Amino acid sequence: GPPPDGILKGAKYDLAMYAWSANPDPDVFSLWHSSQLPPDGQNTCFFQNKDMDKALEEGQQQLKRSDRKAIYDREQEILLNNLPVFPLLYWANLNPYNKRITGFLPNPSAAGNIWNCYDWGVTDAPVAKASGHTL
Repeated sequence: GPPPDGILKGAKYDLAMYAWSANPDPDVFSLWHSSQLPPDGQNTCFFQNKDMDKALEEGQQQLKRSDRKAIYDREQEILLNNLPVFPLLYWANLNPYNKRITGFLPNPSAAGNIWNCYDWGVTDAPVAKASGHTL
């Protein structure tokens, strides 16, 4: 069929700057596997590497976290050695909250911190400061 439209998916660029954020599970199959070239996927760098494809496929087949981490580490090495992208920055996710709030858990993704707000509560108990004094 015809090539995809758009600047990124149509590869109508020499250099591109765009944003992407990861989820807590660092599976990046849709970004780097050769089968995910546009228009079927998000591999807008048009990166094709047989070792990366193999690692991505293995990563999706493993359930044990330590096994997945070893595979993800290998994927990072492949990206570092080939450098299909040059990350400029990663936003820090700050999580300030009043210690009287109970049940608050930071979200490890960039999706925001209200993901578990149904578990939140407020306590009237005094909050201890680091010095041992109460507020």
